[in-house]
Amino acid sequence: MKQKILSIILALLLTFPLLSPTSAFAITLAEEREMGKKVLKLVLNNFEIISDPLIVNYVNKIGKTISAGHPKQMFPYNIYVIKQDIHNAFAIPGGHIFIFSGLLADMKSEEELAGLISHEMSHVMCRHLSKRLERNQKLQVASAIGLLAAIALGASGSGNLSNAAVATTLAAGQTFALDYSREDEMQADQLGLKYMLKAGYSGVGMTSMLERLRTNNWSGTEEIPQYFLSHPHPSERIAYIGVLLDPNKQPDPKNPFAFNRMNARLYGTYKAPDIALARFKSELKLNQDDPITNYGYGLAISRFGKTDIAVKHFQKALKKLAFDSYILSDLGRVYFHSGNLEKAASTLDGAISIDKNNKVATYYRARTSMEKGLLEEARETFNKLLQTPPVYPGTYYYLGELSGKLGKTADAHYYLGLHYWNKKDKKITLFHLKKAVELLTDKEKKADATKKLDILKKQKKKNQKKTRSR
Repeated sequence: MKQKILSIILALLLTFPLLSPTSAFAITLAEEREMGKKVLKLVLNNFEIISDPLIVNYVNKIGKTISAGHPKQMFPYNIYVIKQDIHNAFAIPGGHIFIFSGLLADMKSEEELAGLISHEMSHVMCRHLSKRLERNQKLQVASAIGLLAAIALGASGSGNLSNAAVATTLAAGQTFALDYSREDEMQADQLGLKYMLKAGYSGVGMTSMLERLRTNNWSGTEEIPQYFLSHPHPSERIAYIGVLLDPNKQPDPKNPFAFNRMNARLYGTYKAPDIALARFKSELKLNQDDPITNYGYGLAISRFGKTDIAVKHFQKALKKLAFDSYILSDLGRVYFHSGNLEKAASTLDGAISIDKNNKVATYYRARTSMEKGLLEEARETFNKLLQTPPVYPGTYYYLGELSGKLGKTADAHYYLGLHYWNKKDKKITLFHLKKAVELLTDKEKKADATKKLDILKKQKKKNQKKTRSR
């Protein structure tokens, strides 16, 4: 892990050449977009991003609702969920916002999520990072690298190291740097609240999330919670946000079902299995007929291989939510893994008939056809997943395996190459893509394989050059 963190910090040093002290130091929007692309690539290469459509589509829908009220769209906003059970969130230049799964799982309402997203969007809209770098030339690269490396350290579980990294960064900036950061945070809170209210929220979620974080993570701990490393103490923020709220405006739950379903999916699938099971077991004691609780329990118990119990709870959820495509797709997935292919096929067909864009259902429907020996049917269904990016995880692998069974060797190597490219396994990627380039007649696929091979070869030469220079 230490080697991984060192590689991130080194990469960050190379990411910020445009911020050198000799530059004119006026960061344009185009430069900020480029900076964002580079940092985004680092984050995506070093942390696991949750690609679950139910979760990703939901958080981005909230983001679009809030950003619709912004007067000027400098960047298209994209929200990512990092699979790490910690309380943290951050924004980088170019409109990219990251929420850690631990923080998202512990939220209690859409209001809280909207408050967090609106706050981070305001950092992007105000261009706080680029302006801070412009104002303090001495700390330009060090501040950015220190804070971003601290995020990496924090996500690795190295809490004391990340705290030290931030402390060093702030100390190097002397007092004014800390004050400036607090001004940024206050502006992000105030502007975030403005656009949160404009989107129809009450604003209470912004303070309730901070209150919970303070209660659960601040008091009685030696380490500073990750979310507060670059933020003022929550008590201070709660106080000044509270002054801005209308005491007569009550929270509008918006669509509690959509939030609760997303939260159950996140908790039941990505939280530690024993913790997830304990939560839903406790909630079932309070309300054994609640469909979302039964859905979450089914997700959690299925991770222990208890298929029959999972099916029972999914079916109980479907008694009240008969046309929920997501719950049906999870029921179909459990049937598939238990070997009940006929029930898997009919259940997944039902999910797809309700929502033809349900990628989970389409993926498992293709795998069901494959297991039944209906190879051409499986290939046709897998190809549907290629038409709407991002491609569902596992699709390339099974398309490669399927192509091999159909005697399409070139395609088999190509798709397996894409699978291991995404897995960042360079050795196996090189093997399959070299074979694909030799055998492919499809010009588009051959060009894509060749391009990826060239990238890998350049990386290999670069690494060899670094090794020799040491």
